[in-house]
Amino acid sequence: MKAIERRKIENAVRKEYKAAREWCQADGRRYYRLMVDTEDGDIWSDVFLSCESWKVYHSETIQRLSWDEGITVEEREAEYVEDAIRLLEAAGWTIE
Repeated sequence: MKAIERRKIENAVRKEYKAAREWCQADGRRYYRLMVDTEDGDIWSDVFLSCESWKVYHSETIQRLSWDEGITVEEREAEYVEDAIRLLEAAGWTIE
């Protein structure tokens, strides 16, 4: 069984979400998606230059983290963390 610390998930989300926000602030036409790979627990920001230039992943273990519009940075980070935990647990991970 695979295990990951909640703190590791929180740190990865915080770091990657900050990088994504900085990427988008440089130009209002830039976009991002926060991604998780439920195979190895990796979390990263997938950044792209337009809404039509995102990557297509062909692995079922790579999933996009969900979020809602109009919430604070802290609330969005918490939402990303909870979604990552939900996806990882569904894939058989234990969160410590």
